[in-house]
Amino acid sequence: MLTNFRSFTRISYTKKLFKAEKEAIIYMAGFFDGEGHISVYKANNNDDIIYVKVGVTNTVLIPLLIFNEMLDGHISKKLRNKINPKHKNCYELQAHDSTSIYNFLCKVLPYLIIKKDKAIHALVLLDNTSDKASREEAWKFFGSRMYADNNKRYELKCDICGNTYYRSHKKSSTCSRHCRSILIEENKRNGVFNSVN
Repeated sequence: MLTNFRSFTRISYTKKLFKAEKEAIIYMAGFFDGEGHISVYKANNNDDIIYVKVGVTNTVLIPLLIFNEMLDGHISKKLRNKINPKHKNCYELQAHDSTSIYNFLCKVLPYLIIKKDKAIHALVLLDNTSDKASREEAWKFFGSRMYADNNKRYELKCDICGNTYYRSHKKSSTCSRHCRSILIEENKRNGVFNSVN
């Protein structure tokens, strides 16, 4: 949690900036379509327990405080200019509470365009009354296989920045596009022209 920004969190930005709740929800839906993300993951030893995580990233803090009034997550500051001086530092909101996420997605769903399908499938996973077949279909939508033995993830270390990251195969040597482009440039300088994963 950001301790430096406690004074900001005492203010209700939704009430201060918007005339009505519907106006705030339309704003959040548009912002979430561009800057938000929805991801799913399973409990360690139980394929039946699936968690949904929602997040928003931006270089400006106030929009994230508006989201946090509904999502009740935590905001952290990401120092991105250490990797590339041209990048601005940014703030990231992450929410894990199933009830808050469910209520948020239900409210913004009618106004979503880009993330509408993801939101619908996330709601299926969050709804405890969904049957097993519906949940399996929703899980597959997110690019993973539910109830599969070969769903192993490998912990790898990036050759460029040294960060730990996870992949479903051991071929990858970089954690991001940025690190991959650095590796490609280094390989070109060294006369190596093989493909980089």
